[in-house]
Amino acid sequence: MNPLQYIVTFARAAGGAIIDGLIARPNFNDMANLSLTSPSNGSATFNGTSDYVATNIPNASWPTQYSVSFWANIKSGSSDGMPFVLGGGYSVDGFFIQYRPSSNAWEIWWTLANNTNSSIQIANVAVAGEWAFITMTYNGSTLNLYKNGSLIGSASTTIKTPTTYNAQIGRYQNGAAGYWWNGNLANVAVWNRALTSDEINSIQWKRYDLLTSGESTGLVAWYALDDITGTSVPDSTGTYNATAY
Repeated sequence: MNPLQYIVTFARAAGGAIIDGLIARPNFNDMANLSLTSPSNGSATFNGTSDYVATNIPNASWPTQYSVSFWANIKSGSSDGMPFVLGGGYSVDGFFIQYRPSSNAWEIWWTLANNTNSSIQIANVAVAGEWAFITMTYNGSTLNLYKNGSLIGSASTTIKTPTTYNAQIGRYQNGAAGYWWNGNLANVAVWNRALTSDEINSIQWKRYDLLTSGESTGLVAWYALDDITGTSVPDSTGTYNATAY
């Protein structure tokens, strides 16, 4: 896998400035034929009904500031899908990141300290079948949502510290019908700090071994998802290896 190679189409105005750019996808090679439970060439395919990854990042040590990033591609015709869920999610604690095809939206739901819920939904920014690099950052008071390195949503809030389930990739924590990820995910990573926009734009095209020391600061786990063997999902940092189901 070499995410530094990517397809890009553009038009140039006078003087050479790019006035219209479209990132088609990272160079994750034969994405349509990959399996969640066997080695692949850059991403893992989730079947939308039973595939998910349970991480071993303990809730007890989850920081008050954090970032979550990943490459995602959901299949056309899919129902709502959750690529990343921390804690109990809706009405419990923590948060989840969701793709909602009905409104072509990326959204985040989270639980407040008083056990009520809040969310941000950014409509008309999601396209089924499109690769997108999604990043959520939280500095303890402000939550930001980025797509392909650009800020698309923000909220001033306090997220309740998760105390129940470890983070999961590809499904809601209780396996509720309709929320399984149906498509591909790659380079799912967690930091114990809020990344800057410059860092996000740099990290999105890198694999783990190409991160700078600064970009690696605070990195809790990095799941490339292209190196799954059986049910073993390696954490590139070597700390929180996960399990595929």
